[in-house]
Amino acid sequence: MSKVIVGVGWLGFCCLFLLSVNELIEDQTMTTEVWAYLLLMPLALSLALSSEPFWLKKNTLQNNHFKEENLVNEEGEKEAPNPEEKGFDIPIM
Repeated sequence: MSKVIVGVGWLGFCCLFLLSVNELIEDQTMTTEVWAYLLLMPLALSLALSSEPFWLKKNTLQNNHFKEENLVNEEGEKEAPNPEEKGFDIPIM
């Protein structure tokens, strides 16, 4: 699946590059259409350079963190946590 995404990314990047060069040669000036092609090129390039996209990766760190929070709450901790220990400042009024 990731090879298909990388291939589509490279194909899109090359198409956008060739379209921008073609429009630049035809119009002999930088038009908004050329700028649109140039601004879309990083999106296609990001797909081309990603060997494993973020949406296909498994979120192991988030799942472990969630399980640890559930275990702490199941132990019966009834007291509110200290905000200074969590990294918050205490406002002085």
